[in-house]
Amino acid sequence: MDQVTFTNFVVTVVLTALVLRLANHFLGPKYDSREPPLVSPKVPYLGHLIGLIQHGLMYIENLSAKHPLPAFTLQTLTRRTYIVVDPDLISAVQKNAKALTFHPFVSFMSKRLFDADERAMAAISKNLDGEQGSYGLLPEVARYMHNTLAPGTSLDWMVETMLTKMMGFFDRLENNVVNAFWDFENDLPMILFGPWPFLTARKGYQARRRFVSAMLAYFKNNGHESGSALIKARYAMSTKYGCTVEHAARFEVGNLIGVLVNATPSFFWMIVYVFSNAELLADIRDEVTSAITTTSSDENTMILKTINITNLKRHCPLLLSTYQEVLRIQTHGTTNRWVSKDTLLADRYFLKEGSVIQVPSQPTHNMASIWGSDVGSFNPRRFIKLETKTDKAKQHPASFRSFGGGATLCPERHFAAAEICYAVAMFVMRFNVSPVETKSGRWEIPSWARSKIVSTLPPPAKDIKARIETRQGMEKVEWRFGFEESVEKFEVFAG
Repeated sequence: MDQVTFTNFVVTVVLTALVLRLANHFLGPKYDSREPPLVSPKVPYLGHLIGLIQHGLMYIENLSAKHPLPAFTLQTLTRRTYIVVDPDLISAVQKNAKALTFHPFVSFMSKRLFDADERAMAAISKNLDGEQGSYGLLPEVARYMHNTLAPGTSLDWMVETMLTKMMGFFDRLENNVVNAFWDFENDLPMILFGPWPFLTARKGYQARRRFVSAMLAYFKNNGHESGSALIKARYAMSTKYGCTVEHAARFEVGNLIGVLVNATPSFFWMIVYVFSNAELLADIRDEVTSAITTTSSDENTMILKTINITNLKRHCPLLLSTYQEVLRIQTHGTTNRWVSKDTLLADRYFLKEGSVIQVPSQPTHNMASIWGSDVGSFNPRRFIKLETKTDKAKQHPASFRSFGGGATLCPERHFAAAEICYAVAMFVMRFNVSPVETKSGRWEIPSWARSKIVSTLPPPAKDIKARIETRQGMEKVEWRFGFEESVEKFEVFAG
């Protein structure tokens, strides 16, 4: 670089910094000493924005580790973002749902996610904040989802249907190569935030169109009338508030994300952690065996083994604890809120109107004061200690963030726990899994895909090759799940 070029470069940098500083001074909100401590970026005014673009949520997690504060403030040009990680403050955020609201994000996400037209957005926007009671499309859908997905007959029907379909998949598993990534999910960042998604996210855009077409045909053929109570309720609420059948089909894109996007990586991480630990694998197999009944037969015919799901819930605390520990370690989601008016949070911090609140899961999941000195290690028995009501009362209700909390507590958490734990139980009893192409020949816990913005439980950063084989002695065994009506549930910890 010659002297003139270098001089021009320096002048450009200085002028740019000066313009940004002046813009922030005159246009940006003034920092109030009552706000959470301000964490300044290395590059003034643009540093946090660059970090978020380059590293996504990992940037927030790294900042939280570097600045172990209950909450702190990030300034990106004219926008404030408050990062909240202390459980007491998180609880305060959740309890103040009117001033610290999720609704502006719903409006923005719905438009881009569903490709919703004005009529659909009008239905979505009715009483979105719940100020008029339970009236409105989203308030009613939320209430019906919590009711139909609570432990009981409706949830049992959904779980039984899911497991029945899943068994056909397991029966063909040995000859299949499973791809866990979808075009739609891969293109979601551009669909939600990019310009002209029909061009910049073409594969995902087309994938959504195919899904909507399939759901449209499903509704037009009255498939929902023989479906779950959940799909019936969602369709009924859509039509009640003036939506067309096509709108109802588009809204199911959101349900697809809730059911599938996190389920597939949940199952993957469970398999990796369980099969990479021989002792844990043996102990879980012992637990599941206690829930199995075997129908005797002679050696020339198939043996029938049935996993009773009610007994599985009663006698497999290690399986459930392992699932929750996997969520604790691998959840990388964040809860977002919009500050709709000036608010004093928990009598400690002043939050300015027009700012954003982010509650990332990992900083809280990595607090030794909450989880103990072994917080950085995988401990599959960690949640067994939380089985009694007394132990649960000692654990802060906002300390486990995998299912969110407060007004946005995930209504599908019981179904998620059931589908993953049942699937893993069946899988470990039927198959052996060993890694392929690892340097050590042993299991290596892979890194996670940091580009995923919708998954709270991201998939691995790259495909993992593994060898899946039927366990010795299980070649002539037919497997089934046994069902009986039950209000018992996998008691997952949630705030």
